[in-house]
Amino acid sequence: MEKKNDSVNVKFWDAIKGKGVPKKTDVVIYKVTEKGKNYFKVADGQFGGKAPYFCGGKFVVKSVDLFTPPKEDKNGFTFSKVKFTVQLENLPDWVQEIQDKPTTDPIQHTIKLILTSDGWKTEDAIQ
Repeated sequence: MEKKNDSVNVKFWDAIKGKGVPKKTDVVIYKVTEKGKNYFKVADGQFGGKAPYFCGGKFVVKSVDLFTPPKEDKNGFTFSKVKFTVQLENLPDWVQEIQDKPTTDPIQHTIKLILTSDGWKTEDAIQ
């Protein structure tokens, strides 16, 4: 990211005057560099908007710590609970520049997998 300090005119609401009043405001403008374009993604956000983010590194499954044997619930779905540990690896150098201490510690997750006609899916993937 390139960072640039600038000033822009913004209208602030003045309750006494009953209208917007222009005022110069300091802002920081960020621009994605050519190097950053490889990591910049845009996902669908809430309420139909867009959610830009940077994706650097990759989560790698380090261990499957526990899984329950598949069983059928009262609705007839076959499911299994899985506890596993992931760790973020291959972080690009620029992450160190923008974040004091990136989290590379192992992270444990527990999910419920449901057997579908397309194989095992996470519970939230089929809702």
